[in-house]
Amino acid sequence: MNRFKPHVIGLSAALSYRLPTLKKLVQEFMALEWNPLIMIGGRMARKFELEELETDQVMVVKDLNNLHQWFKEGRAGIINETS
Repeated sequence: MNRFKPHVIGLSAALSYRLPTLKKLVQEFMALEWNPLIMIGGRMARKFELEELETDQVMVVKDLNNLHQWFKEGRAGIINETS
């Protein structure tokens, strides 16, 4: 991870019993010096309230429409499809 320094890190919230681990990973990724965007998606992203994790650096993708909207509009300081 430190070698490539990705601009976006995607995490799957597909299994409810993995949510505590997912939350720890989000905290670790938020501490990275280059501040990547962290996108969380999957079945549990819609089913469980994960808004507590959302910040300027963390985005919870609840469904494909939500992801499509992000691609179209982007977020401040983040690359989108028109960049």
